[in-house]
Amino acid sequence: MDSYAASSAASSTRWARVAQLRGDVHADLLRYLVTRMPGQDADDVAQECYLRIHRCEQLLTLENPKAFLFRIATNLLTDRARQRSRHTRCQQLMGIPIGGDASEEAPSAQPALEDSIVAAEELQKVVEAIEVLPPKCRQAFLMQRLEGLSHEHIARVLHVSKSMVEKYIAKSLCMLHAVLSPSP
Repeated sequence: MDSYAASSAASSTRWARVAQLRGDVHADLLRYLVTRMPGQDADDVAQECYLRIHRCEQLLTLENPKAFLFRIATNLLTDRARQRSRHTRCQQLMGIPIGGDASEEAPSAQPALEDSIVAAEELQKVVEAIEVLPPKCRQAFLMQRLEGLSHEHIARVLHVSKSMVEKYIAKSLCMLHAVLSPSP
């Protein structure tokens, strides 16, 4: 038996185990997800859980695959929460209003349109200011502010020291402040 056939057979066996596991715990998994992510599509997260557990080479030897599946679900929920947090921070950084209460709508379309135009102009200024930053400063700044990465992680990615990352970010902030601050 060649390696492809062996790999295909193992994958088929894992799919069979995932199907069995799905039949055993799907309702519990959906209930778990729905209670932790109201208003979102728990089915999509459940499907991602099944795909991830299938990729686990040790699936057939796991003592408690149900617990492992729920650990995957918890990790996916954590990842989604981090993504939402990063998205919110990005909106705040860019000066984009974050969704509020429907009762806070503008009394007429005119002020909302003016606010949108001002926000778009300010966003363009921020984007242009970021684009003129030195490359390493820009990378470090965006990794920290948009992706939420730690200084240690950024240092590993950029192959520099943590201290250098801190200097890049400080320099970026100073340059952005100088460009974006209104002149007296």
